[in-house]
Amino acid sequence: MFFKPRKQSQQFADAEIIRLYKETCDNMYVGILFERYSHLAFAVCLKYLKNEEASRDAVIKIFEDLIHDLLKFNVKNFPPWLHSVARNHCLMILRKKRLEFNDEHGITQAESTLTITPEDMLFAKEDLTDLHL
Repeated sequence: MFFKPRKQSQQFADAEIIRLYKETCDNMYVGILFERYSHLAFAVCLKYLKNEEASRDAVIKIFEDLIHDLLKFNVKNFPPWLHSVARNHCLMILRKKRLEFNDEHGITQAESTLTITPEDMLFAKEDLTDLHL
């Protein structure tokens, strides 16, 4: 498997690692979070993208962006926050693919929004269940 959690980085809590990263800007701390949670981000990406290679690329991009995002945002609970970031990243990829497909096939924005696919229903259902948390 591409991503495997390692046991050696379990000595600090996530909040402590994020605090240390904000103080030092040492990417080693993001690397620790990558070791801990890349397999979870990969699972989220695989669920949405349904392609292992695209999911691997997405996880790498997500953690590259975390280098900047962790400095900007106040993250209280990292795993659910990362899940949201990964989900949103994948949804943006899927939207971009849909727009490219529509452009290639001459489908207008109005025609595109009138079509509801089973995938759209799945995303809507997941968004509604997330609101109940």
